[in-house]
Amino acid sequence: MEAAHRSEFQELRQDIARLETRLVEFRAELKQDIAAALSEQIKWSFVFWLGTVGIVMLLLRYFGDAG
Repeated sequence: MEAAHRSEFQELRQDIARLETRLVEFRAELKQDIAAALSEQIKWSFVFWLGTVGIVMLLLRYFGDAG
């Protein structure tokens, strides 16, 4: 009976170890995905503001010459 409990306990420990390994892998993937998303957000924010500044400069040049 005691050998059966030890065997079950050993299997449980192995299952926990596998789960911990999967959790560490998942956490690393999640960090990578977050970093990639942040990089994309910064890139598109830069493109947006660059376009906005360009349009404002064109409008100032147009209305500066007209006035």
